[in-house]
Amino acid sequence: MQFSMVSRILIYIINIYYNILCKRLSNSESFHYIEKSKKDKLLFVSELFVIYISQLYNKFYQINQFMIFGVRHGERADRLPKKNPERKSIQILYDPQLSQKGVKQAEETGKFIQSKIDEYAKSQNGQEEIKEQEDIQAIIISSPFLRTIQTSFAIAKNLKKVYQNTIFLQEDVCEWLSVHDYQNFPLDTIFYRSRQSELNKYLDESLFEIKWNFFQPKKRPRFPEIPDRADERIALGMELMKEKYFKEFDPKKYVLIYVTHQYTLQSSMLTYGTKEVAENCDFCAVLQVLYPKASEQDYEKQEILIKGTNDHIKHLL
Repeated sequence: MQFSMVSRILIYIINIYYNILCKRLSNSESFHYIEKSKKDKLLFVSELFVIYISQLYNKFYQINQFMIFGVRHGERADRLPKKNPERKSIQILYDPQLSQKGVKQAEETGKFIQSKIDEYAKSQNGQEEIKEQEDIQAIIISSPFLRTIQTSFAIAKNLKKVYQNTIFLQEDVCEWLSVHDYQNFPLDTIFYRSRQSELNKYLDESLFEIKWNFFQPKKRPRFPEIPDRADERIALGMELMKEKYFKEFDPKKYVLIYVTHQYTLQSSMLTYGTKEVAENCDFCAVLQVLYPKASEQDYEKQEILIKGTNDHIKHLL
């Protein structure tokens, strides 16, 4: 059922009118002389009408809102003192695991994001009883490095519902492949590809399935990446990710989370139309973006609600 623009405007005006009417009616002198039972019935009928009109308005006039979270991984083990046993246990120097503290940071981040999803659910579903709603599912996309996969698992464990019970690995949101950090192209020899049989040391693989590519990439990252080339790759990945999410998923049922790295999170912030980039985007920093007018025709208007901060884990830094 589709309403014309005129119908939508009429619904909006009626909604405002009846709210004003109910307020004036309840405050009017003549209203106080009506029998209490009749007063209650009159107000009850008026309220029902207002609720009905509001629901029609929300259903046919209000545009759906999409929610995206960007998250940096937790503390990495190679940031610990050299003599620390966790640092000594790193198997691939350019693909370290999380520290124990990093795992706790990621778990707290999952709880924090779930609280934001709950708030989002209330805003999306209006007056419906929360207990009668289905839990919103989180689509989780992760860079394929070990620390981001671990972070994704720790976040997912603390969410109510994960889409397909799956973590999707996506090279498009991987680390900046700089010559300062890597001697060769790293993505073919990262832990997940070269030592997949040993993943159970760091993950409980019975909890979630791991699959490649939530969206179809256009090309693989190249090595070495200068900053401009990395920014281009990240921007293209963000575009493809948003396109699939906006076109194929109901925002009342799904949010999207991508788990990535410091540079990638900062660079992705630029794709949301802001020049304000968090300087640090420290461990488990969260970016929260709302698309209040998202549709196939217009999904470039957005509001950044959390700008790459990690205040929720200050006690774990």
